[in-house]
Amino acid sequence: MLFASATAAGVWLCAPGAARAQEPDEEAATTPDQAVESYLERLGLKKLLADQLERRLAQTPKDLRLPLAEKLGKIYVDLLGAAGTTEERQHWEDKARNLLVLAPDADSFDLRLSLNRAVYTRAEDIAERQRLRMATPDEVADAERSFRSLVTQFQEIGGKANRRVETLEHVEQTGDATDAALADLADARRQRSLAFYYAGWSNYYLAMLTRTEQPAIDAIRDFGWLLNSSSGRSATPDRVPPAMFQYEHVARAAIGCGMCAGLRGNDNEALRWLDAVEQSPETAESLKEQIVTRRFVVLGQAKRWADLELLVRRTRRADRSGGGPDLTPLPTVLARLLAIMTLEADKRIAGGPIEGLAKVALGDLVARKEVAQVLDLVNRYGTSALGDQGFIANYVRALQAYDVARKAHEAEGGSADEEAAEEPARTPSVINQYRAAATMFEAAGRESDAEQFAIERVRAATMRGRSLYYAGEPAAAADVFLDAWKLVGRTPAGEEPLWLAVLSLDRAARQSQTESARKKLNETVTLFLQTYPESARAPRLTLMQVSLGAVGDDEALKVLSAVPKES
Repeated sequence: MLFASATAAGVWLCAPGAARAQEPDEEAATTPDQAVESYLERLGLKKLLADQLERRLAQTPKDLRLPLAEKLGKIYVDLLGAAGTTEERQHWEDKARNLLVLAPDADSFDLRLSLNRAVYTRAEDIAERQRLRMATPDEVADAERSFRSLVTQFQEIGGKANRRVETLEHVEQTGDATDAALADLADARRQRSLAFYYAGWSNYYLAMLTRTEQPAIDAIRDFGWLLNSSSGRSATPDRVPPAMFQYEHVARAAIGCGMCAGLRGNDNEALRWLDAVEQSPETAESLKEQIVTRRFVVLGQAKRWADLELLVRRTRRADRSGGGPDLTPLPTVLARLLAIMTLEADKRIAGGPIEGLAKVALGDLVARKEVAQVLDLVNRYGTSALGDQGFIANYVRALQAYDVARKAHEAEGGSADEEAAEEPARTPSVINQYRAAATMFEAAGRESDAEQFAIERVRAATMRGRSLYYAGEPAAAADVFLDAWKLVGRTPAGEEPLWLAVLSLDRAARQSQTESARKKLNETVTLFLQTYPESARAPRLTLMQVSLGAVGDDEALKVLSAVPKES
């Protein structure tokens, strides 16, 4: 608002005939303080702008603080959303609370809702990452504290907004309502809905994180304000007309009721809520797609493994064998969620289906190139879910063995000597660890289902080559890298294994000093340059050919002169 006024004044001053005296409000719009604030705003220096506004607010009479307080409140909302640490977030929360003390008139429902929503968004993100076991204990504790405070804050705002609604509705019923009063009524209803919506979700996540039932019961009552069950009554699917689901916040509140019912062990009630939202023609398609994830959670919590198995098969478009021409791996989040639920489940109950679902989850993570997530899960829960047979089981165990060898190799040279860990190992025990990893990668590649994992099969071959290289067998490593390259042919994916083959052959040639080794190196370098002439590695390989006597000086100069100066 102030920036707009300053701009308008600036335009007027540039207009013809602008030599008259400024009006008082125009003069105020170009004060030095406001010029500084406009400058900071243009540069995006929000923290400095907050400091500037805080100083001005403290020096401004109380009855004139409202515009400054509202502007400062919006900046606090942005800073809360961008806070990267618990300490930073707490700092801006404290600032925001203090703002409401310094400027009581700014204690509007909208400002309080905005401030609390910024805190909620961060806590919600932590809670969802905890569902996937990707949040730290400190983060979880911080989120739990936030939700406890948020429930109180949102319910208080909702209660006050409801009293305002009741007052304005009484005025409306008497027939004395003005247009302004009707606008205020619509605004109050919106604020009430928002407050109880976030109170409901805050209670749900509090119940989820603390594994207690009471917050889930309270959440269903909070959601009732949006689902045709106001005044503290618990919401039920039968009371919500399907047409109401055209409003996204109403549909999400219904989903929240379903999730709360699932937490309380009422899985049938939970599925009724999800069905009501999904089957309504008024529900947005983007929201219907999210219901699949919620069904996974409900069925997993209820240990309805047969139903979950059917849902997984439908989601993957798989036939009864688990395969099929239309098979699509689960999205990464769903695959990890399924893995978490099955790996944490009691195998004494429906052990067969649970183990099968766990293998599907891990397999789909591999298919999605999320091997790091598979390793995280295996390190967290062990390798028993992998089984003993198949490419995935052997590949993951080989990756674990390689990781152990690398850590031992790094310790061999000292933690400060990073270059030493890129040279072949020297200690017999570390060399043997690398050789064992190479054998395991080779075994994975020989599994009958290895061809189903084309990309990871190439990676397994490449990792086997790395293991042999670090074990001090560069010639054998080069052969493996070349085999890996042949699996993908002349494609971008083949550049890395072919490059590693060159590096291995270079070391082998320097070790053996034989003509045959130099010849094989030159042939592989030539193959690389012919296949990937635009590669950033090409100039280095041209110099290598010069050193081998395979390229004349004139040709080498022509190639190297074309290399960009910034290379």
